[in-house]
Amino acid sequence: MKHFVQANGMFAVDLFKRQQQENSGKNFITFSLGSTMALGMLWLGSDKATADEIRKALHFWRGLETVTPTDGPHAGTECDIPGGFHSQFKRILTILNQHSKYHMLKIGGRIYGSKAEDFLEHYIKCVKEIYNSDFEKVDFRNAVEETRRNMNSWVESKTNGDIKEFFPPQSLDQSTSLILLNTTSFQGRWKFPFNPRNTYRGVFWNCQDQSIYVDMMTQRGRFKIANIPSPSMKVVQLPYYDDIMFMYIFVPGNRLSTDEIITNLTPEKLQSCIDPANMREEDLKISFPKFKVKMNYSMKDVFSKMGVKDLFTPGKADLSGMTGNTQAMVSQISQSITFTVNEDGVEAAGASRTEVVDGAFSELKVNKEFIFLVKHKATNFIMFLGRICMPKWEELP
Repeated sequence: MKHFVQANGMFAVDLFKRQQQENSGKNFITFSLGSTMALGMLWLGSDKATADEIRKALHFWRGLETVTPTDGPHAGTECDIPGGFHSQFKRILTILNQHSKYHMLKIGGRIYGSKAEDFLEHYIKCVKEIYNSDFEKVDFRNAVEETRRNMNSWVESKTNGDIKEFFPPQSLDQSTSLILLNTTSFQGRWKFPFNPRNTYRGVFWNCQDQSIYVDMMTQRGRFKIANIPSPSMKVVQLPYYDDIMFMYIFVPGNRLSTDEIITNLTPEKLQSCIDPANMREEDLKISFPKFKVKMNYSMKDVFSKMGVKDLFTPGKADLSGMTGNTQAMVSQISQSITFTVNEDGVEAAGASRTEVVDGAFSELKVNKEFIFLVKHKATNFIMFLGRICMPKWEELP
């Protein structure tokens, strides 16, 4: 599991940097868990050069298929070798899907395959067993608009109605062979919720160095913080309830942009920034913007730039583990994300932080573009990396 998580860290940073190149000056969120899931589902049905391209993009080098005593009951299934990529991902997914009334993570995956192709029952079974995802055969040739509406309805249901018309009219055609959809909706409850009465309208400097007014949450307490000298930035840790997950906020120093930080980011640098050994507890007054971001992404171009090319190329795609032949290819890989940050996270009542009015407090105002990371504590799995240029309450590009 250790090597699998390390591969996740390398993949997450690689994907984050690639998406930044396509989103200069914009909000964007990298859902590394969902992207790993999407590529894993396709790797499960691919072979030869196509499979090798996916493996390399995921940074899952040969020799990482090892079993350790901590791998537990999901170390191997009939769908994967013991300790293989798919078995390890299934274990991660099982842990992350453990429900809590204090946080909500809804992950959905579905493959829509053309009825013109004969998809193997073994593949459909394994996609369900390992990735908890469904496979649906649809008629792209004769009922493309009906299929589009069907897919939009599925996305809407998986995002609690937040994302509608994921595929606009005429966005699909009769040549479509296979589409993979991936959705996530996340809302976590802080360990120490912000008091809504302390939220105020404050100035925020966006990525174009323009000032706007946003809703700023604020509270005082003891936070873990790191001062990073190169590149100059502050990193503060915000724990979710029960310390199940942590959010880390990366605030650039003076005259430093998030683009510069991301361009020079490495997995090692990222880990160093959030290493507990490099963080100290400090009495801090923190002001932080609330936001709700909705994003739709086509992942085809990003994955292609990461070396996954044959998958989308007629005559080169080898999905023989999915269809029994090499005729099929992937038309689209699409991802939708809804990510909420507010004072509380959910409606449930619970713990609150006792504010100390007297005494000396440092102040950290997150009033400029920033980077955030959400990590699962027990597994060290990076779930989200994001850059916020303009913290709106809702956004859908």
